[in-house]
Amino acid sequence: DDLGTTPVNLSPLVGRVYVQSPIAYGVASYHFDDAVTAYISYENAPDVWRLSDGSRPPDKKYFTGMKYDASTQRFRGTVDWAPLTFGQCSRWEYDFVFAESFDRITSGSISVFGPSGQRDPSRDYQFSGSPLSSHHDFSAIPRLHYTLFSDPSSVSLPVAA
Repeated sequence: DDLGTTPVNLSPLVGRVYVQSPIAYGVASYHFDDAVTAYISYENAPDVWRLSDGSRPPDKKYFTGMKYDASTQRFRGTVDWAPLTFGQCSRWEYDFVFAESFDRITSGSISVFGPSGQRDPSRDYQFSGSPLSSHHDFSAIPRLHYTLFSDPSSVSLPVAA
C-alpha cells in the first residue's frame, strides 16, 4: 500500500486538467501544473460554495502529502480544510488511478473526514471511469467522473474588477 518515500514526481501529469464536465473548468477541477504541485481549482465555483467562516474556497487548494506511482498511475493526496470546514468536512483523502492514456480517472475514492477529524465513510466518494448512464447507480456512495480537459486556452475566465 505504500507508494514510497521519495519526493513526488508528477511529470506524466504536467499540464493536465481533469474536469467533471467540459463546462466545469475551475469548479473543483484537478490541475497538475508542474512535476511537484497539484491543486483543486475553485476559480469558477458556485457562489453558494462557502467555508465554515463564510468565505469562498480559495481559487487554488493545494494537495498535500502527495504520492504518485508511475507503474500503476496511482495518485494519492490530501486536501486539509482545518481549522475550517468545507461542506462540514475538515479533510479529504484522495486515492485514484488514471487511465493508461491519462484521458480520465478510472477508479479510486475520496475518504471524507468530518469537522472533528473523524472519518465519515457515509460521505465518501468513488471515482467512475465512465459517465453515469441512464441506468443510474443509486447506491449510497456518490460517483464522480473526471476526464481530461482538452483545451484550457479556450476557457474564458472572469476578470477580477
